Amino acid sequence: MTPQEKELLLSYLSPTQQPFRYQGTERYSTLIAGLHDCRQISGRDLESGASSVHGSGTVWLAAIGYFSVLDQIGSCFQFVDTSRRTTNRKNNSIIYAIQNFSDLSAFGVSDVDEQRAAHALCSLRNSFTHDFNLLNIPQNANNRRLDQHKFTVFSDRTESRIIQLPDIMWDGNIDGKNFNATDDSTFINLYQFNELVEEVYTTVVQGVKNDSIEIIGSVHTMLNKYTFVTSSHAMRE
Repeated sequence: MTPQEKELLLSYLSPTQQPFRYQGTERYSTLIAGLHDCRQISGRDLESGASSVHGSGTVWLAAIGYFSVLDQIGSCFQFVDTSRRTTNRKNNSIIYAIQNFSDLSAFGVSDVDEQRAAHALCSLRNSFTHDFNLLNIPQNANNRRLDQHKFTVFSDRTESRIIQLPDIMWDGNIDGKNFNATDDSTFINLYQFNELVEEVYTTVVQGVKNDSIEIIGSVHTMLNKYTFVTSSHAMRE
């Protein structure tokens, strides 16, 4: 990556440099646009992402937006040092982003449970974005152990844990679901999930600055895929 490409990439990643000049046009970063909306919905500072004491962070739509941010980061960035890369991005870019650019132990997840936790978070994304519900049953039966969940979501800044995994796996019986049972429920703290994604974003920005994280493929391909321009003519006559 040339110094000019690095400067463009950092402009793409900066909330304070929108829009930025690229190929003769004023471009806006889809990543920053997404972060802006997530922060606004969840009551965070729009530039820094810092949490406000008045922000509830309970809105499902904010979590959906943050999952999309993770999806893009996992699709576009990697460590320069190949020995630091974990998991296979082709399997799932969200899990890749979580396992490569976050420290789940800081959110109360043990090393033993890291894989289960990352898969559970991604399963919540599927539940939210596919049909706005709190159940996830994978189509592939081989993935049941990691991806089948009955979720309980809440938002609590005083609870440091991001997830509490169930004692027993939910059996997938929707009609017979016990709403009051907790032993087969996966609890996810949406406040801490928002914190996690903000930390992932910060890690990527700092990594690009110090050359420890790089873009996958061409900077120019990324900027043409993940930027947009504004126009006064939204539709043709």
